[in-house]
Amino acid sequence: MKFYQKVYGLSLWMFWVISVGLVADLILIGHFETFWQTVPLTLQILAALVVLVYHNNPIRHVEKVINSLVILLIISGLAGVGFHLHNNWEFESELHPGQSWIETLKNVMTGAVPIMAPGAMIVSGLAVRLITISKS
Repeated sequence: MKFYQKVYGLSLWMFWVISVGLVADLILIGHFETFWQTVPLTLQILAALVVLVYHNNPIRHVEKVINSLVILLIISGLAGVGFHLHNNWEFESELHPGQSWIETLKNVMTGAVPIMAPGAMIVSGLAVRLITISKS
């Protein structure tokens, strides 16, 4: 088995584990109350469909769509980290108004909204990129 075939298989497996887990998690926690909360769910489902099409028929047009999708997945993950940070900061600032910024920052990083959860979108985007690189 060639190296690229192993990378393709591993990245495809990694993508599907992340996708199924992310979609299930986002649905179970009700992460679709506002428009911005629907973005990760929509992008992940779209990515799964595009990867499925690309896996069965790796044509150039689908690869262009995938490259755009990779960028959107990564931007979505970075924006999600920002949104989660901002929401935790607002919550902690209201809960403890006289607290020092260092103490607030500590509470923000361990707050109610998980800061690094949107990072799974970034990993998903990178896995999709690995799929296209190793398939071609």
